[in-house]
Amino acid sequence: MATISCPSCDKRVDIQEKKCPSCGAKLRYSLLDKDAPSYQKMQIISNGVIAVGAVLLVLELLNINVGYISGMVLGVAFILFGISRLMLERLPSYEGAKTATIVIILAIVFLAYGIFMFVKNMNIAA
Repeated sequence: MATISCPSCDKRVDIQEKKCPSCGAKLRYSLLDKDAPSYQKMQIISNGVIAVGAVLLVLELLNINVGYISGMVLGVAFILFGISRLMLERLPSYEGAKTATIVIILAIVFLAYGIFMFVKNMNIAA
């Protein structure tokens, strides 16, 4: 279980908690909250891009030609998610598994696959 320190009471809290169980301080924010930590903002953005990539992937699997860009979109999304994990893991109060490297490697694979399929599709169309 990955944990961080509560900014208010300094108790250890699971990173999935929305508020501190000890003092009730807010720990989860929306993208529009000015006081939201940058890693949470990046994670929210990456989740949106992952959703777009998943929709594009479904369209490609249904043979609706959207240009084979889902791999590139998913690659970018996982790079953003990997950056958000890296930002979280670099917090002095973070304790837990270090997964940013694995996520970024996965992102590079998705991106390479997306670029390969896009180029292959362009060569077939030409």
